[in-house]
Amino acid sequence: MHKTKNLFELMKHIIQPAFIGIIVAILMILVFPNSIRQNVSKHPVDTSVEDNISHQLASKISFSHAVSAAAPSVVNIYTLKDEKNNYLKTSLGSGVIMSSDGIIVTNFHVIKNAVQIKILLHDGRESPAEIIDWDREIDLAILKVNLDDLKPISLGNPD
Repeated sequence: MHKTKNLFELMKHIIQPAFIGIIVAILMILVFPNSIRQNVSKHPVDTSVEDNISHQLASKISFSHAVSAAAPSVVNIYTLKDEKNNYLKTSLGSGVIMSSDGIIVTNFHVIKNAVQIKILLHDGRESPAEIIDWDREIDLAILKVNLDDLKPISLGNPD
């Protein structure tokens, strides 16, 4: 149990904020794809200069590379939950592949009361998942899938 506590301490201080940051970044990209470019081009300037600056900023501000790099590591998580009065409910969440051996991190509320968990990969493959551990207090859960060729998320700058 001491090993599990150390693992959750690591996750509480490093992995959970990184996971939340990745999810927030992806959501911002999906919800506000043009807002940065619109804010940059609100002030009137010489159009030739504006076109040149807009082109340079668009290439520097674009999040498409980050999304393309992260997408294969993000999974959909489908659960079948046993609610009160034997009522079964399906739900959807997301998670991030943390290691090539099938460790996936998600939020506890995604898998809470789940009687069945299935993940869907970016490449279309599906797999059942088992709960390895969870912590209700920090809303974090660790799942495991048995699939080959998984692409774990790259945290930090590899350069």
